[in-house]
Amino acid sequence: MNLLTTGRRIALVSSVVAALLATGYAASEHHSVQALHNQLAERESMAYDQAADAQQVASDEACSQDDAQATDDDALPRVRQAARDFIQDNKPGVKSEGVFTFTLRPGNLYIAGVDTTEGSQHRTIDLLVRLYVKKNGGQYWRAESLGPDRAAALMDKVSAATAPADDSAASSDSEQ
Repeated sequence: MNLLTTGRRIALVSSVVAALLATGYAASEHHSVQALHNQLAERESMAYDQAADAQQVASDEACSQDDAQATDDDALPRVRQAARDFIQDNKPGVKSEGVFTFTLRPGNLYIAGVDTTEGSQHRTIDLLVRLYVKKNGGQYWRAESLGPDRAAALMDKVSAATAPADDSAASSDSEQ
């Protein structure tokens, strides 16, 4: 073999090795780029799923608040009437001026403060108003005296349990 042939063979082998290395490097780079693309797509999908989950939770909470508000809207007139009835039945000569309601459990448990007058004296009478259900499925509201200390303690407990301060559960109504 002559030197020229050997040189050509070495050059050819070097070219083939270089081509193989370049192809392997390119394939490896392609694989790395593809892996990064797949990771990005997976993270994007996870972020989309998390956003959708967060949106669903927010929607569920909004519906729950809407349901509680709808329940309160239906119940509050009956709660106030039960409070007025209690005053009329148990405190002769006392006139109801207005009723304050504080929701303990939307739709079935409330504190009602009845602003009353007897002659020239004004006083608030605190009541616990509950929804009762009869055996036949009928419902009725009943108020019972709480006393100012028990009402304040109960409202403080509920307020502390629902912190941060959220006054949306309380509503004040005046009757004319």
